[in-house]
Amino acid sequence: MKELPVTFKCKNQQIVGIIHLAKKNSPTIIMCHGWGSNKLGTWQGLFVKTAREFCKNGFSALRFDFRGSGDSEGKFEKQTNYTLLDDLDCVINNIDSEIGLIGHSLGGKVSILKASLDKRVKCLATWASPALHRDVWPKAFIEDIEQRKMITYNNVGSGINKKQVDSYLKYNAIKSLNKVKIPFLIVNGDEDTIVPLSQSRKLYKNANKPKKLAIIEGANHTFLNKEKELIKITLNWFKKYMKK
Repeated sequence: MKELPVTFKCKNQQIVGIIHLAKKNSPTIIMCHGWGSNKLGTWQGLFVKTAREFCKNGFSALRFDFRGSGDSEGKFEKQTNYTLLDDLDCVINNIDSEIGLIGHSLGGKVSILKASLDKRVKCLATWASPALHRDVWPKAFIEDIEQRKMITYNNVGSGINKKQVDSYLKYNAIKSLNKVKIPFLIVNGDEDTIVPLSQSRKLYKNANKPKKLAIIEGANHTFLNKEKELIKITLNWFKKYMKK
C-alpha cells in the first residue's frame, strides 16, 4: 500500500490530490469533498481514514482538492457546480481502472450528477448530501445573496457569491437520479443540522435499485465520533458491488 501525491490539469489549472494505491488494476474510489473543505474530507481527516481502510481491503482511493480549494490552483469564489463537474471529469480521465465515487455534502451532489452523465462510474455513495439546495438553504439566505451579491464566510477565507448560488440552485439531484443506474448508497446522520436526514430520504425515494439508505444514530454533518461506522457501511457496499 502506497500513498503518493498526484496532480492533474483542468482548464490550464493544477488539481492536487493523494492516491492510495492498493495493487495494480484495483478499482479506484474517487472521493469528492464538500463546500469549503478539501482532500482531508473533514477537519478530523475523514477522507484519509476512509482511503486507508479501503486500501487495506484491496481498493485504491483518490482524494483531491477541487480547484479553488486546498492545494489546487484557482480561486474559491470562482468555484461553481460547473467547475466542480469539470474537475471531477479531468480526474476521472486520468484513471484507467474501474471507478467508484464517494461524495460528502456538496461533493455528493456533484457525484450524483457525474454518475448520471458518465458510464465509467460503476458504484456510488453519498454522505450527508443535499438533494435540493433550495430545501437546505434558508429562504432569507437566498434573498440576501440576491441583494448583496456576496456573503463572506470566515471558515473558508472567502465568500459565496450569486453566481455560485445560482449554479447550485440550478442543478436538481433528484432529476439526475433517473439516469443513475448503478448501485447507490445514501448515508446520513440523524443529528445533521446542515443537511438534514429528509434530504437523504428524498434521494432514496427517487433512486433506482440497487439502493440503500443508512441512517447513523448520533451522527452530525461530519460524522464526528461515528467515522468507523460510516466507513464500515460504505466499504461493505463497495465490496458487494465492485470487483477487486
